[in-house]
Amino acid sequence: AATQSTAQDAGHVENLDNRWHRVEAERDENGKTLKNVTMLHTATYRLKTMLPKTRETNELLDQWLLSRDELHELDDSREQHRRGPAWTAPEVFAEATETIRARSVGWIIGTSLLFEAVILTFAARSFCRRDF
Repeated sequence: AATQSTAQDAGHVENLDNRWHRVEAERDENGKTLKNVTMLHTATYRLKTMLPKTRETNELLDQWLLSRDELHELDDSREQHRRGPAWTAPEVFAEATETIRARSVGWIIGTSLLFEAVILTFAARSFCRRDF
């Protein structure tokens, strides 16, 4: 009976060892994916900082003009009409909405106005250089 128990223990240890190696391989692969997603998020956030934020401005107006109950009702109606990929699950959508709503007014409006100022500067410079 002792040898059978030892053989079972050895098989169990080997099984655990195989699982451990699979988990380590998955961790390494997930680490690479996390690094790539983090890099993509950083680049996207920087690009978004330089562009106008019409959606965030509309969300800001919704916050100022609607009560919290009306906002939740609006979110629920948007969620019912929303179609898209599986990653747009209600939990993900709610978290993204809260992240957008947590952004400061200065960031939303300030960076949008800065974008408009840059575009206006280019337009004015182009207009002044034209030979009429």
